[in-house]
Amino acid sequence: MMKKNVNLGFTLVELIGVLIILAVISLITFPVIQNAIKNSQEKSLANSIKSIEEAAYRYSIENDIGYPNQSAKGHLMLSEIQSKGFLDKNIVNPITDEELKGCVWYYYDENYNQYIFEYDSVCQIIIEEKAKE
Repeated sequence: MMKKNVNLGFTLVELIGVLIILAVISLITFPVIQNAIKNSQEKSLANSIKSIEEAAYRYSIENDIGYPNQSAKGHLMLSEIQSKGFLDKNIVNPITDEELKGCVWYYYDENYNQYIFEYDSVCQIIIEEKAKE
């Protein structure tokens, strides 16, 4: 009886071929996954900012902040809105993992015939510098 020389394993060429296919698949999917993560972080940040602006609006209504005239701007510090319970404390920027700070500017917009509330992350620095002068 003759014995057949049967090789039950994979050859080196087959293993390299599989590794090349896996590498190509990962090169294709990695940028797509990174882009999806970045987009979700940006949407989360936009939702956080929208929540901050809505909280400032609710705060302004309940506390009668005294709106500025049509040519001026007023501001509400984020810390003040948080301390009064209108907004959760320690709101984190999902992109940088840093706490969101700053204020919300409010002003009258004649085009929309209403007051507009806009979050500004650096206004706290500007206000502190003006206070020192």
